[in-house]
Parts: sequence; C-alpha cells; structure tokens
Amino acid sequence: MRAPTTPVPSTATLLRAEAAKTRRLHLPLIVVVCVGVIYLLTLPLRASDRARLDDPGIWLSLLMGYTIINGLISPILIAFVSSRLVDVEHAGRGWTLHATQGVGAGRLMRIKLTILALLLASAVTAQSLVFVGLVKALGCSQPLDAGLWAGYTATLIAVDLALAALHVLLAGAVDNQVVCVGIGFIGSLAAFYMFLFPSAVARLLPWGYWAMISRTSMSPSGDGSIVLVDPDWAWIAGYLLLCAVVFAVACARFDRKQVTA
Repeated sequence: MRAPTTPVPSTATLLRAEAAKTRRLHLPLIVVVCVGVIYLLTLPLRASDRARLDDPGIWLSLLMGYTIINGLISPILIAFVSSRLVDVEHAGRGWTLHATQGVGAGRLMRIKLTILALLLASAVTAQSLVFVGLVKALGCSQPLDAGLWAGYTATLIAVDLALAALHVLLAGAVDNQVVCVGIGFIGSLAAFYMFLFPSAVARLLPWGYWAMISRTSMSPSGDGSIVLVDPDWAWIAGYLLLCAVVFAVACARFDRKQVTA
C-alpha cells in the first residue's frame, strides 16, 4: 500500500462524509418508509381493534404485535441500509481511494457503523415514542408501563446494531450486494418463525434475538391471555458481546489487508 501523501482524514471528517452519503442514498427516507410499514401492521386502526383499547391487557397485546413485526421488518431494513452504505465503496473504488489517504477499510467500516448506529437508534426511539403517542391518540386510556416499553426499545436498538455490524462486515467482504440483501430477506423469515420456537433454538441464530428480547408470551394456561416474561439476559448479553468482538477483530483484519482493487 502506498504511503499517504496527504494528512489522514480525522474521524469527524469521515463521519461528515458518511452522513452526506446516507442523505444522498436516501437512507433516512428508507427508514421512515419501514417505520410506516410497522405502524400499518401494528397500530389498532380497525374499528374492532379500537374497541379493545380499554381492555386491561391492551398494552401487552400491542407490545407483542410490535415485537413480532419489528422482528419481521428489522432484518430487511438493516440488510438494505448497510448494503447501500457499503456498496458505494465497491462501486466507486472507495476502498482504494481511502487507503491512499491512510484510511483502512476496517476504520471506514467502524465509521459506517457509527453512522448507522445514530440513524437506527434515533429511528427506533422515535418509532416507539410515536407509536405510544398514536395509541393514546386513538383512545387508549389504560396506564402505560413506560419502563417496560423503554427497556424493550433499548434492547431492540442493541439487537438491531449487532446485526448491522455483521451486515457491514458482510457487505464489505462481498462485492455482490444482492447476496447481502437476500440474506436479509431470509433473516426476516427466520426472525419471524423464531417466535414460534423455544428459546433454545432462537438463541442459536442471529435473527432469533428479536424473539429472545420479547417481553411477552402467550399464557401457558391456554386461556389466550398474554403474560409478561423475563428474557434470557445472559444469552442476550453474550450475543451482543460476541458481535462486538467479531466486528472489532474483523475490522482490525480489514485494516491490515492489502488493498489491490
């Protein structure tokens, strides 16, 4: 690799450049569209659904639907935005250009994940806040367990970012982004069906962790009611830590890799 002849761009400079790419690629708009789909699939918009807004267990019922639909939509969204943001480097010889400036591929991936983290964390937080506000506006008068919803939202962000880290690595390693997006669609189906499997199965797949963080379940009594459950926090923490380690190690290897393209 040729030694850089210009000053190495600062982290702030790289962050601004990646933020500009997200706007140029319309990634915020894509996120907004996906959030809209989640609302259409989870909000009690039908008259029969609105009639249940005064039921004592309405918030648990809404949280269950909200959790399942997030598991269905999030893998597709993450695969698509990660692939789009990384593909510009493949298409425009960006890896080589950055390398000549002293910016390794691993460092660039860390910058991209930071931008995706800001985008996804902001979107998911706003999504949950607006969802709760819309449910109240539709007429729900039942008290809200704000801590429960805040805790689920925080774990949803964490699981989203863990998969985003893996998708950034995959998109960086594979030129054909159809592969990355295709895996996202497969992951969406896997995440959806993992809600039907026991946690012993769900925890073996990255997409199973949308089911693992679920705070609701059908009552074992079989009466059709929804009950609050405690996730397996040890497995969730271990998964998040493993993703962080894999991302750090892989980025370090990308930084040492000779750029030939």
